[in-house]
Amino acid sequence: MLRTLPLALLLTLLTTSLVHAKPKLPDMVSPLPDIEEMLTQAGWTMTPEMSAKFSRPGDILDAKNTTLVDGADCFTAEVKEGAFAKMEVTRSMSAGVRMRIQVVGLQGGVALEKKIIFDTPIYRQISRFKLVPSARCVGFLRAAEQRREDTSGWYVITESLSAVIQQQQCGEYNAKAGTFLVSADASVTQACAQTSLEPVAVAYKTMPAAVLLQQAATAPAPAAPAAAPAAPAAPIAIGPITETGQAEVEVGGDVDFAELARRAAQAKAVRESKETALAAEAARLAAERARLAEQERIAAAALEVAQRQRIAAAKQDLLAKAAADLQQIQPLLDMELSDETRPVLQSYLKKWSTTKIRVDGLEESVVIPGVAIVQQALGGAASGGSNSIGMKFVPIAAGSFQMGSPSSEKGR
Repeated sequence: MLRTLPLALLLTLLTTSLVHAKPKLPDMVSPLPDIEEMLTQAGWTMTPEMSAKFSRPGDILDAKNTTLVDGADCFTAEVKEGAFAKMEVTRSMSAGVRMRIQVVGLQGGVALEKKIIFDTPIYRQISRFKLVPSARCVGFLRAAEQRREDTSGWYVITESLSAVIQQQQCGEYNAKAGTFLVSADASVTQACAQTSLEPVAVAYKTMPAAVLLQQAATAPAPAAPAAAPAAPAAPIAIGPITETGQAEVEVGGDVDFAELARRAAQAKAVRESKETALAAEAARLAAERARLAEQERIAAAALEVAQRQRIAAAKQDLLAKAAADLQQIQPLLDMELSDETRPVLQSYLKKWSTTKIRVDGLEESVVIPGVAIVQQALGGAASGGSNSIGMKFVPIAAGSFQMGSPSSEKGR
């Protein structure tokens, strides 16, 4: 008995030490929530591919998600906008959520999951009680019903939820271990690694379009103008107040203002950064416009110089031809004017009395010295005629010319 007790005591001590020496199990990893399941439980509908068409409260869409009427054309109610304050959803979106996707690959496609981290969730809303359509909008809906269109699937967006995409990754999610393994495929990683500076549409809430007609039918008539206020009644004297009640305070829920302030500051920084970039781009465009205007001015001046040079060259050519014609009729000028010489001199005047040179938009008249000589030989009489020419001389009849193109000159 004396030997048994120490052995039992020793076993008890060893067992107790082993129990206390057992390593502590790690805490369970928080699961990565499915964004569609999370938003559905919160009363939202996930937007297909985060399309912007679901981010405008008041828009009316059909069953195929085609926009039929813009909200601004149907409702006068102002869209309320602010930071999304549902903390459970906000924290999940900021920590990371997952979404099932189908990535097209070399073998036709692979089913993966996308991990998305959002920032700055924003909601936009028109109160259901203020969604009273205008008469024009009601007329549109009534006309669709009269045309026997199926309007049962038509709906109006009442609220929208948008957020900035801070990070995206594609891979596989192990729900049991709570781990997300990023895909090793570089093309998949590159396609998924996209962020956004502006909020993208995440989810929305709707109301059947048929309810709009009911609300339009039951909308209260405009209130009559208020009557003039009555004269104030004479004050009633009261005694001293001897008791006070307990003040009651009612607020709209638990709001993390520090977090909201941080996100507002972040959104402000993003906006100011974009404004700075836009201002820099505007300055660059203004400088580019000034540079192009200066190039245009220099090119126009160079063109005018080239045109003047071409006019001067054409003028010299023209005077040489007129002088050559005058040389041909010089023997007739030395003779006494007769019925035989008069028609020849008049032909010279008809050809050279009015002569112009045109190059593009520039025009210059040319005075032919031989015209005055022939007019004097004819006794001061002038024969009418004009000859407006371009850059090249092309014979069009015996003894006359007009300006043509360089190609016609080469073929002459």
